[in-house]
Amino acid sequence: MAYMKPVQFETPIVFWHSIDDAEPALPRAVRVYLCEDGKSLAESWMESEGVIVLHASTYSERLAQILEYTTQALPEAPLVVILNFPDMRMERLLELGAQEVVTNPAELIPAIRTAATRKARECSLRSNRYLDPLTGLPNRYLFQDRLEHSLEAHKRSKQPMGLVILDLNHFHRLSESFSHAAGDAVLAELGERLRSVTRKSDTLARIGGNTFALIAENLRQTRNLIQVCEKISAQLDVPVTFQGEKIKLSGSIGAALAGEADHDAGNLILHAEQVLSGAKQIGQNSYVIYSAHSAEDRIRGGLEKAIYHALDNRQISMEYQPQMSMDGERIYGVEALMRWNHPVFGHVPPEQFIPVLETTGLIEKFGMWALESACQQFRQWLDDGLMPEDARVSVNLTSRQFFQPDLADQILGILDEVGLAGKYLTLEITEAMIMEGNNRTADTLARLRFENIAIAIDDFGTGYSSFASLRTLPIDYLKIDRDFIKSVGVDSAGDAIAGSMIHLAHSLKLKVIAEGVEQESTQSRLVGLGCDECQGYLFSKPLAAERVPEFVARCA
Repeated sequence: MAYMKPVQFETPIVFWHSIDDAEPALPRAVRVYLCEDGKSLAESWMESEGVIVLHASTYSERLAQILEYTTQALPEAPLVVILNFPDMRMERLLELGAQEVVTNPAELIPAIRTAATRKARECSLRSNRYLDPLTGLPNRYLFQDRLEHSLEAHKRSKQPMGLVILDLNHFHRLSESFSHAAGDAVLAELGERLRSVTRKSDTLARIGGNTFALIAENLRQTRNLIQVCEKISAQLDVPVTFQGEKIKLSGSIGAALAGEADHDAGNLILHAEQVLSGAKQIGQNSYVIYSAHSAEDRIRGGLEKAIYHALDNRQISMEYQPQMSMDGERIYGVEALMRWNHPVFGHVPPEQFIPVLETTGLIEKFGMWALESACQQFRQWLDDGLMPEDARVSVNLTSRQFFQPDLADQILGILDEVGLAGKYLTLEITEAMIMEGNNRTADTLARLRFENIAIAIDDFGTGYSSFASLRTLPIDYLKIDRDFIKSVGVDSAGDAIAGSMIHLAHSLKLKVIAEGVEQESTQSRLVGLGCDECQGYLFSKPLAAERVPEFVARCA
């Protein structure tokens, strides 16, 4: 996290939050943005830095809690407290991090200016001691302080919080092959890349010669730590150019969740470093996330060891679930699904081995293998006349694949290699990927669309899609998650939710596929709601490749 720049006060910006229903007496000389709660206050400040003003009738524990939360979440923000009535405990507000506390509205504007000047000076003084001079990032001392503060906040909020450590591999060879200046250029460039994919609320630091660390706070769910690791890993895929030479990067990533290290900074760092060693053995810019050694985790550990050789030993295969017209008489395509049949563990469910692939960093390799296998199989069916010419094969993309800078090149390369036209392929991505995407991923989707590849949003309704994204991005299908579909035809609420999703999709000119259709009553109600396609056990379970032609023949 970079320190704030000095705030320019020709036209001050104030983020104002009134507590305990106190009527705000807003100053006219500044631009004021009202914020409903502490969270929106923090989010607003991160979008446009200014001065935070907390307003209350008088001192209260609620005011103290919000102040403490704000100063910990935004340690670089100037903060002023204004009270309607003085209180003997006002000094505690200064101890909790406020730069100024006033009770007279006439004193507010001078207090805002003083708070900003004081905070800017404080940041400047701290930066000389606590910032890495090469990258401008916090150094190990500031990182340790931030980590301890974050763990204290995590104890109270119970929000998932993680630590990620990145080591550049064989960094000493870089200086030997090029120069120390080249090494510095790589570190500075990587620091900028990492800064561009991390949130302002997180702390990114350089804690060693070739080591970076990230404190990821307030994760929505523990799974988000995987996405953080994938974003960091993706920054290593693009070489750094130095004096006309392209320098390839290689790194390893270890991560741990605070809850699994008993909120202790030392344990959290130790666990992240332990799995960092495992990531180095895997290579290929991999990441590994620490898990405690419960009985379930020991089973998981066995799966981790076994899955490294699963592809080579031909234990991984593909199955295909038909996607049908609403009357069940016509096949529109198939969804390709990865399966693992281990000689000891037997058939390992995807919900068990897919997370293992993600935490071991193998998901990218397996994901591309699945895409190539599905395209080869579908091309074979088309050549043999065993699949309708207007049918498509749907393949799921992982988050790690989606954020690769050369994703489009890889997909188009596979299609070219197997001889399958883009019009036969649909790529399924999740809502979370859409929300975390950027201009580059939008360009990737546009390029894939140009090649007639369709895009589907999988498990729609389980995430936080922006309607603006759905409207502007090149998307063709919404797949309603089975958790919503199972209530359709059962209760009116389920019908209403599914109906609203279908109406939304159609208003955006998107087709809708219902997942997990198992009952005829569900199918019938979905027809009435205007759903376009469906898949589920009512029509067929996922089939081995050799059984698909027989199913297609029955639909002809």
